[in-house]
Parts: sequence; structure tokens; C-alpha cells
Amino acid sequence: MKGLFDRGSLRARRIYMRVLENLAADKKIFPLEISLGRPEKPGDFARLRRETAIMEKMSGSCFRIRYKEISSRAFGSQQIPECIIFDNSADYFRFLGKTREAEHFFSDYRQIIRQIPALQNWCAGHTQKIIEQHGNWPDLTAVLLWFHEHPRPGIYIREIPAVNNTKFIEQHTAILKILLDHILPEQQINAEESSFALRFGLKTEEPLLRLRPLDAELKKIIGYSDLAVPAKELVLPAGCRRIIFVENKTVYNIYPSREKTICIWGSGFSVLQIDSSRLAHIHELWYWGDLDAQGFLILGRLRRKLPGLRSFFMNRPVWEEMKNLASPGTPCTDNAPRELDAEEKAMYEFLRDKNLRIEQETIPYKKICSDGK
Repeated sequence: MKGLFDRGSLRARRIYMRVLENLAADKKIFPLEISLGRPEKPGDFARLRRETAIMEKMSGSCFRIRYKEISSRAFGSQQIPECIIFDNSADYFRFLGKTREAEHFFSDYRQIIRQIPALQNWCAGHTQKIIEQHGNWPDLTAVLLWFHEHPRPGIYIREIPAVNNTKFIEQHTAILKILLDHILPEQQINAEESSFALRFGLKTEEPLLRLRPLDAELKKIIGYSDLAVPAKELVLPAGCRRIIFVENKTVYNIYPSREKTICIWGSGFSVLQIDSSRLAHIHELWYWGDLDAQGFLILGRLRRKLPGLRSFFMNRPVWEEMKNLASPGTPCTDNAPRELDAEEKAMYEFLRDKNLRIEQETIPYKKICSDGK
């Protein structure tokens, strides 16, 4: 059961952020009155007197007390505290033990809007974030100003010269993303990307594709039995007539020999970085992924780049044959990619709704050898 002082203290703390926001906006809110509300046991005058004594002992240094009169037949008229009054912000912050924090907030607030006026509206509604980032604002504003002057720079994040600590930006991408979204023009932001680097036009490490010739002659032409190359730099020899994309590394390593064929392991969604123009001479393009929602999402997006792409081992007959290998999938709510055909779409929706998966690596080797390629 809270006494009057505890209740007043709690109510004063609850409005702390709002007080900071109002003062930052130059609004006059002091003297500030904090109502103490109705006593929990208004007839217990002995307790009220004890609580009043406690408050009177605490008052004077930080706040004043305003009283109100209540009456009862047993005790007659009594004066009890109605509210506490802070005459100025210094008293209020001292009462909360927030003097230093408030000083930091106002200093940071002034620095931010002086250097980047476009953030004034944001600052007005994000007091807590300003407090949380105290000590970081000089570097944060330096990074924001640098991006404003160098939109979509096309360099690695560690190459940005705005701050001395090369890890600072990597460690503060969450707040920087919020702020850059607020100050940069829309055309300088790739809003579809959640990755900080891709969203703001930074260079990222190129995903690698693994290539494994399944044909002895192709292996001689390429000069390697296994090769990793950046996805956008993929070049295949003229003798290659068929490509098989697989999702699993184990399947990639054991895929059986096939004439004029190269097996490519794209490690999930990395395969989507492939430059489709480099595959124009390939006659057959095949994709086999995990029999789950994500496998079909990759298939749909890859087919968007490679319209002639066909799938295998990703249909209902294979599911019925191998369903004893099924396990729980990764939850997914996406609609079926429009690039899927009717059979693929039905299979995708079944796996998505049931949240099921048959991982590629669980398919028996004998079954892989029967791919018909």
C-alpha cells in the first residue's frame, strides 16, 4: 500500500520524459504541480498524519506542499497534502536524481539540432533515444553529415572517414538507420533493403557461388574440380549445356556425374546475386532446393532472373514418396511468388500452411541419381 509521498514520487517520475520534451520546446511548465490523489484510507487520520510528517520532512529542499482540508465527525477538520509543487526544473530534477542526465540531454539536444536542423522534429518525440545515445552524438552527427554529403557512396562501411573508430558505424547501425531514414531524400534510400549497407548504398562482400563440373571434359576446360567465384562474375565455358542449382552443400559435393553439366551451390538466397546475362548460352537451367516454403521462395525469385529455370524433386509425388523424412519448417507468411507454376504454387502453399520441410540433404543418394538429367 503506497503512502502519499511514494505516490507523488511515482507520478513525478512518470512524467519525466514529457517534462524534458516540453522544456526542450521552450514551453513554460513550472511551477509544476503533482497531484497526490485521494488517500487510500481517508478515515485513517493517524496514518495520514504520519505520511504528512514524512512529506514535510522531505519538503523545503526540492518541493512545496499544498494542503486541503477534510472533515470527519470523529476528528473534525484536518489538513492533508493535496499536491507537491516544484517551483523550477532544477528542483524537479534534483528530486528525481536526474540533474546530470537532464543536463546531458539538453546539451545533446542543442548540439543535434544546431548541426542537423532536419532532426528537430525527430528529437522532439524521441527523448529516450537521445538520452540512450549520450556520449555518441558527436560521432553520430558526423556520420549523418557525411552520408548527407556522400549519398550511396559505394565503399565498405569501414572505409567511411567520418569517425576515427572504424567499428563505430557497425556498432550503431540501428540508430543510424532511423536517423538516415529521417534526413535523407527518398531517392537515396533503398527502402526494400533491411541491411544497413544495402539500404544506404554501401559496398558489401560479394557472395560466392561454388561451381563443380560434373563432366570430365568441362573439368579439364575449367581447370578445377571445385571453384568459388563472385556471383556477379560467373563465366561458364561454351561446352556447358546444363546447370543444376542446389541449395545444400552436401548434395553439391556428392552430385553424380552428368554430361556437359555444372552443379552450382548458391548457399540459400546468395544465388540470387547471379548475373543472368552470363547464362544466356546455357540450354537447360534446373533448380532443386529444400522442399519447404523458403525453397520455393528462392525458386520464384531466381526464375524472375532466369525465366527458363525449371524445378525438380520439388513436387507432390516426391513429397508423398519421402514424407517420412519431413520435419518442422521455418514459419512463413509470404504469398506464393507469381513466377511459380500451378503445381509449384499448390506445393508451396501446402508446405507454408503446414509449416513442413524435407531437407535436401536427407534425400537418399539413390534418389538423386534418378534425377533423369
